[in-house]
Amino acid sequence: MLSRLVKDHQTHINKLKEENENLKKEAISSMGEVTNGLVDSVNTGVACIFANQKKLETESRLLQQNTAKFSKQTNQWIQLIEGFNNSLKEIGDVENWSRKIENDMHNISDIIDFLYTNTNPIPQQQQQSQQQQSPPSQPQ
Repeated sequence: MLSRLVKDHQTHINKLKEENENLKKEAISSMGEVTNGLVDSVNTGVACIFANQKKLETESRLLQQNTAKFSKQTNQWIQLIEGFNNSLKEIGDVENWSRKIENDMHNISDIIDFLYTNTNPIPQQQQQSQQQQSPPSQPQ
């Protein structure tokens, strides 16, 4: 009886050990699954962040290229406008110069008319009538 009790007790202990071992294996496998799940969720977040970072870098490069392109165009427009402004200034200078020349020519013409009328003994009306009476010269 005592040997039977010892034998039963050892069998019971062996069952408990096996059960504990099975539970331990299940716990380890569950922990592995939980760990894999946590790592996957963290990796998913990291992968999403990494993908967003790549997109931002691509957009940043594109923005930098567009900025350089627009800067170049702006400089070309500025040069074009400066050239246009200089042309307008030159036109204004030419117009002013031509007015001065015209005024000078009017002054010279007035002076010549004045000198001609004051130095010519024949009055102007007589001179005009003489020109009308004289026959026109014919070219040969």
